Amino acid sequence: MISKIKPVLILVTLFLVLFFSVSPSFAQEEKVIKVSGFSPTRSGSPLLNALGNPYVSPAGPSTGSNIIASFISSPERFGPGKTIECSVDFQAPTDYISSGSLVNVDGKLLVDVFFATNTTQPLTQEEITELKKFLLTGGVVYAHTTASGGDQYVPLFQELSIDISFGERQQESTPTPSSDPEDIYLTTNGPFGTVGPLIHGPFRSILASGVSVIAYSPNLGTNILVESQIGSGYLAVASSPLHVNVLAQGNNIRYFSNLVAIGCKDDNSIVLPVPSFKQGLEPYDGIDPVWEKQIYDDALNTLPNCGQTMADCACALTSATMVMRYFDVNLAPDASSINPEIINNFFKVNSVGFIGPNFRWSYAGNFSAEANSSLIGGGQTKLEQPVRLDYDLEDIKALIQGEKPVILKVNDGSHWVVVKGYDPDDDRLIINDPLYPDPPPGQHAYLDERYTPDTTGSMVVYETTNSDYRYLEFAAVSKNHLLVEDVNGNKTGYDAETGQIVKQIPNSDYALDEYYGPPTDEGVYFLTIKLPSDGEFSLEIISQDGQPHPVQVYSSDIEGKLAGKTINPEVSGENYTFVYNEETAGEFVSAFIDAAIDINPLMKNNLLVPPNKKFPVPVAVLGSEAFDVAKVNQNSLTFGENGYEQSFDSCDDPWDINRDGEPDLVCNFIADELGLGVGDTEATLKGMYEGGIYFSATDLVWLLKPWFLF
Repeated sequence: MISKIKPVLILVTLFLVLFFSVSPSFAQEEKVIKVSGFSPTRSGSPLLNALGNPYVSPAGPSTGSNIIASFISSPERFGPGKTIECSVDFQAPTDYISSGSLVNVDGKLLVDVFFATNTTQPLTQEEITELKKFLLTGGVVYAHTTASGGDQYVPLFQELSIDISFGERQQESTPTPSSDPEDIYLTTNGPFGTVGPLIHGPFRSILASGVSVIAYSPNLGTNILVESQIGSGYLAVASSPLHVNVLAQGNNIRYFSNLVAIGCKDDNSIVLPVPSFKQGLEPYDGIDPVWEKQIYDDALNTLPNCGQTMADCACALTSATMVMRYFDVNLAPDASSINPEIINNFFKVNSVGFIGPNFRWSYAGNFSAEANSSLIGGGQTKLEQPVRLDYDLEDIKALIQGEKPVILKVNDGSHWVVVKGYDPDDDRLIINDPLYPDPPPGQHAYLDERYTPDTTGSMVVYETTNSDYRYLEFAAVSKNHLLVEDVNGNKTGYDAETGQIVKQIPNSDYALDEYYGPPTDEGVYFLTIKLPSDGEFSLEIISQDGQPHPVQVYSSDIEGKLAGKTINPEVSGENYTFVYNEETAGEFVSAFIDAAIDINPLMKNNLLVPPNKKFPVPVAVLGSEAFDVAKVNQNSLTFGENGYEQSFDSCDDPWDINRDGEPDLVCNFIADELGLGVGDTEATLKGMYEGGIYFSATDLVWLLKPWFLF
């Protein structure tokens, strides 16, 4: 029986092989990058001739574009099994971009890459609308002018709401190398390798903000090439025809090959062009990246449990750097180009960017505001204070669709990555991982390959802003819990009475960022109030191990100026009051500690004798477990009707005047400088506690007789 079945199986197998190999409906469709552009009658430096072949200029070989066109159309480089799986198909160039010529009525791209070379006539509104639609749908556009060209593309930039225009002619000879582009972009570190200095000739300076500067003139300091993500598409703008034969040398060829490769859509994934940085890579030799062996924050003194180097600890910092660069926060306040090393150096000044070993997300906004105000001409992107969200796949997809990458906490808080896209077919999240090498060109790193997302407070989301940086932030190691209450009774933090986390104060959040190394069940609690109203906020510090632990407090004003203060509580449960004032929030943190006084402590009913310099008024500052009178700045004391009277005379040595086991501080005040009058029943003492913390206390008084009669 077996011998009869075997020939049948062979015939069936042969039929299926032949059928699938020749049937168009089952054969795998070859992936194609469709490339087009303006024709020779519309442009002085087109990529293609009228027939859609590489352009050979009648003026001579140096002004043609056939070198680069031939390179990117070569089946040795683009095609199945080659550097890029997609082959390149040149489409006939056009004299005019009509509606529906780049994107059809179903929203499908008819062209993938469009070379909008220098045009001899302005763009019409129809052309501008179609190019905008093309970019938003996922198309790639290369647009350029020349040293003597016009501003034909500026209306397109305005329609796209990006700040790009062209300045004066910059005279540099042909060929001249540009700056060395950073190897963090799709075009400068792509499938055809990293791109070095680009060769150019005379050009018009590009005046731009809010975009990525790819290349500039090292001699003149003016921009030659900039790029920007537009919707799902990509825009490159040059002020010199970098693609023509006379300039078509190695780096220029690699650049345009990487640019065209963006048009190869391997799948339906939605991916944002978030630059990739690494905190460190094996073998951790300090070569790639160069900062991996540098000391993270103040690790030699703080000894964080993640290690000491950036390779050990800088996952959150590196993830934030990627997102900053994605939003075109490209330069630090000193005009240095931002990378993880630069961020580490700036953020560790006075440790304003770190709490213990943990990265402080809020400071990225302040940093971007400082950079914006410090750079000549300003104009660089500023980041809003981040939003903390619980993990939600649908929220992530919506944020990606809204062109906002998500910094995500994974593996019980021990690591952070950047979610930059997702595959709509299976909802797999696509990431930039600061800890591992990027996958080969055309492939993605997926979250589920290595990580499980955390659930609570695990998403950090930034967006751009032009306005308000007001916030009040409290941070403490997780051995403390924090609870803040506003003047309306709203609470945010850990409510010890209910054992629950509450977030009642408007625009507030309370989240734990675990340490980046063991024990990862501990970390730093961040309690942040964005856009606080002017007024008082009370803080309760609740120790979870019975020991007091410091709390760091930051206050930011509307412009992003930052003030900070460290609170060192004496005991668990200690209460402080903070006064937020928009006008002074960036100058100092106004903090008050609870205190108590007893006026004329040796006399019942706080009776005051007539004012007489010979008989000063004694006031006892009462000590407690939470208030150490030895930490009172005696010279700061004022006392009287409203507490601002400069009436201080002297203080005695501390002693326990109320017999509660805690030393008290009895100080004397000049009676006729208290400002008390008929009908006054209270007097107030104000002063300064250790660490620049204020205190204020009020007690009843009884005037023996109207003072003016004595």
